[in-house]
Amino acid sequence: MYAGCMCLRRKGIGKRIESSMAEIDSLFHDDCFIEHSDIQRIVDSQSEIQRLSEKHMRSLLTRLGLSNYRDTDSCRRYLDTIGTLDGKVDEHNEELIQRLLPELRSIVNPVEGVDLDDHQLRAIGMDFRTRLVLAGAGTGKTTTIVGLVKHLIKSGRAKPESILLLSYTVAS
Repeated sequence: MYAGCMCLRRKGIGKRIESSMAEIDSLFHDDCFIEHSDIQRIVDSQSEIQRLSEKHMRSLLTRLGLSNYRDTDSCRRYLDTIGTLDGKVDEHNEELIQRLLPELRSIVNPVEGVDLDDHQLRAIGMDFRTRLVLAGAGTGKTTTIVGLVKHLIKSGRAKPESILLLSYTVAS
């Protein structure tokens, strides 16, 4: 066996790659929104695996096709997965919000006498730790926040006494 192939086996990279891939894949099987910051924490914690995989793919033996195919295939799949994670997260979150929109409409609407549009419902339904809503004057930001509160209370995620709302306007 060539020294380049032994390097990955000695470090147990194949099993570590499979474990890392399973950790990443498990996020996509839940009906929960995935935050990019959570993915970044996982990727950061796997920096050694990523470094070793990149090194393996750049090695002369791999480029000549002389390295262990399973190791090369594992490294290639891992690096492809890491490289496309942001897009997969966006697709997962978009698919999930599309499934949730009808339910959100029935729970939240009407708010202050009007039905919220899809953009407003998405801001409510995208269940992230933080939200930033940027929109022009008179577009319904405050109504959207009221809708979020209604959703949190009706879904049992929060009690009215545990909610604090702050709203401010920058005068020009």
